[in-house]
Amino acid sequence: MKLEYIVVSDLDGTLLDHHTYAWNAAQQALDLLKLRHIPLILCSSKTAAEMLPLRQALDNHDPFITENGAAVYLPAPGSDDNNYERIEFGMNRADILSILEKIKRSAEGKKFCFTGFSDISLSELMAATGLDEESAGKAMQREFGEPLQWQGTEEDLKEFQQILNRLGLDTLQGGRFLHVSAGCDKGKAVNWLKNYYHEKTGLYCQVIALGDSENDISMLEIAEFPVLIKSPVKAFPALSHEHVLRTTGYGPVGWNEALLELLNQKQGTQ
Repeated sequence: MKLEYIVVSDLDGTLLDHHTYAWNAAQQALDLLKLRHIPLILCSSKTAAEMLPLRQALDNHDPFITENGAAVYLPAPGSDDNNYERIEFGMNRADILSILEKIKRSAEGKKFCFTGFSDISLSELMAATGLDEESAGKAMQREFGEPLQWQGTEEDLKEFQQILNRLGLDTLQGGRFLHVSAGCDKGKAVNWLKNYYHEKTGLYCQVIALGDSENDISMLEIAEFPVLIKSPVKAFPALSHEHVLRTTGYGPVGWNEALLELLNQKQGTQ
């Protein structure tokens, strides 16, 4: 049986430059994926509202994963990319916000210093991320998780995370924000998609996964070929995997280099 691959990629700081959000440095590898008909699964902390125009700009028509694995979107066969089947894994955002508000009001929670998307204005989010007004508005259209700006100490953060865990919530550190969610991570969503492709094609697909932050670890751990993209603002997150590749180039430059190397190697072994 022919061996097939699917590529799963984080966006900010990985396929997209951390500062400019540009991906043009990855164009050569993007073209090679299309040439070889290898699916590119965009897997991000971004909302569906953010990812839809990005997929259009990239001419990407494959399934995609939103809000750190909270939902998988499957384009309907023969559709114009406006119809999707959505598979949900994450807790509703309203329920998460309710739990966070209870923590804020509690005696032990009053010492925790954090600001969520629900607490800030559009202009404040623009200043924190460098996004334009339209993009920032789409980033606020969250359905499952809540990104936080942590302003307290590391010691208080550990206590805060312990409280969240006791209440059934999880935290993942992204490139800019601490993401609070429940019942989901990128690894679970990618594993579901891997099984989906097997059922759809009958082929056993191996995963090439690319990411730069702690919230990417779960998908990198289950990938056959994980790639850690070098970040201009932080060190590589810890990852124990015998096949891990760490790039020397930042963001889309490293993304391009790693994928060209891996895909050319794999082509030579088939």
